Amino acid sequence: SAGSPDNVAALDFEIRASAWNTERNLAALTICGQNRSFELGLNSDPLCEIRLIDATTYDVVLEGESGIEAAWSGSGRLAYYHDSALWVADFDGQEWSSAPVYRGVSSGILTTVDFSSDDQSLVFAEQDGGATVIDGAALSTYTIKRLDLDSGTVEALVQLEQGVPLRHLELSGDGSFVLYTLQRGETRQIWWLDTRSRNTGPLTNTLNASAGFWR
Repeated sequence: SAGSPDNVAALDFEIRASAWNTERNLAALTICGQNRSFELGLNSDPLCEIRLIDATTYDVVLEGESGIEAAWSGSGRLAYYHDSALWVADFDGQEWSSAPVYRGVSSGILTTVDFSSDDQSLVFAEQDGGATVIDGAALSTYTIKRLDLDSGTVEALVQLEQGVPLRHLELSGDGSFVLYTLQRGETRQIWWLDTRSRNTGPLTNTLNASAGFWR
């Protein structure tokens, strides 16, 4: 329920993200629930889980796996965030197996993730602790990083500041560029990042642009 107009307690549910695997006809949905109390003026922390849905029959094939921000690899593996860590899971249609591949900094928040086309690395964004005040606005520091899944090596690609969580990382097929959405104030733009030179810059200059992707 989205709550009551009569200002009574409610349980809110929200689908916060979806990821599609067209080859296997599976959708990975991030579904979050939150208790809302009008009398106390408080909301509980959201509890989120990943559900896998058969896109042909609409049957739920997996539920109850805690996590957010799921992303598919080309071979059908799934990366997602849970408990301040980045996890990778395999699902063969019957069995689900998962393991953490990166633990975030103690004060950090992991936000968005994408696989390389060869499944050998991940790019993700991590919020560092603290904030910077620029022109009266509090901006958090985010670092886009790349993780080699074979060696476990993590390298920082670029550090940037914005007022809302960094979203919509998209790695190019050859791994050379990342698209991401940068928001400053009320303006959102799509930026590019060269993973070799670490150079970055705006791709769009409209009032609102976000969620760029490669094809």
